[in-house]
Amino acid sequence: MGNNPLSYMPTLLGVKAGPAGFRKTLQASDFMDIAGPTDVSVFAGKWIELGNGFTIPAAQQIVFGYGKASEPQNQGYIYVSLIDDTTGDATQENGLLRFTHADPNRRSRVVVFEMRTEELDGDANDKAKRIPLPEIMDALPRSLAKEDGLLILEFKSDATDILQPDYCVIRIPATAYYA
Repeated sequence: MGNNPLSYMPTLLGVKAGPAGFRKTLQASDFMDIAGPTDVSVFAGKWIELGNGFTIPAAQQIVFGYGKASEPQNQGYIYVSLIDDTTGDATQENGLLRFTHADPNRRSRVVVFEMRTEELDGDANDKAKRIPLPEIMDALPRSLAKEDGLLILEFKSDATDILQPDYCVIRIPATAYYA
């Protein structure tokens, strides 16, 4: 058993079945450098990564979303507003946004969610106007990002433009499990 008090717990596809995972809200600063001159160039019809991705901490596994779809008050809700403010009038940048898991070398990727940005910027303060995102566990173990792996946001813009990360608002629910 060792020193880990949970080592007696059975596992489900490598995830400890013990205590439930803990909720996390991933934000713009988890994916992009929002301090300083860090504009992100986007190109019409071309997929790009928004920032460097979120590296999974040691001894954790993370899945996008939290809660169960059968319990709407207990699940996560997405809010994403990607902003271009190069002209002084903050406007939403429209396009497709993907949530992707990748290995540390970015050789193996799994897309677990894809939706248009116009659907993801409902209302930052009213979850009834946001898209629900319960834990995406359908494709276990593929849906779990493992230690040192990456959670990546990929974006395919409708227009060539420049995003201002410090104006972008990203709130993506996730669940972290101790590996």
